[in-house]
Amino acid sequence: MKNEICKPANNLLISKLYTLDNTSELVEASIDSLTIYYVGYADSLVYDNQKSVGEINLPLSDTATFLQVVVKMNEFTDTISIDYKAIEVFRSVECGVINRYTINNIEHTKNKLWELYLYNNQVDESKEANIFLVFRPH
Repeated sequence: MKNEICKPANNLLISKLYTLDNTSELVEASIDSLTIYYVGYADSLVYDNQKSVGEINLPLSDTATFLQVVVKMNEFTDTISIDYKAIEVFRSVECGVINRYTINNIEHTKNKLWELYLYNNQVDESKEANIFLVFRPH
């Protein structure tokens, strides 16, 4: 394709944040004092005491297949374990090869993080939400 516009690749696992209101209905959450880092990686701090967070974007590695993510909110700590696969996709001669990712399995602890829903197991340039994290109310 001549003069093709090459969209940038996306390696971000997109997580929307929710909590339960007084009637146990899901509502969008805005988290204060959020710290996130990866286990086993140097310089892996993704969020450092971030304020007013309603969405978490976690970069995935092209060379790894497993990721442990520590999520700290105030005095609560949870761990999310993500099993995934990077898949090389040839886009075109002009755009070359990009990676897309398939999420195979996700597990988590249940301290402040009440539930995790895998909504879309494909991480690609569409940038759609992949997981919904539901935190326990205060």
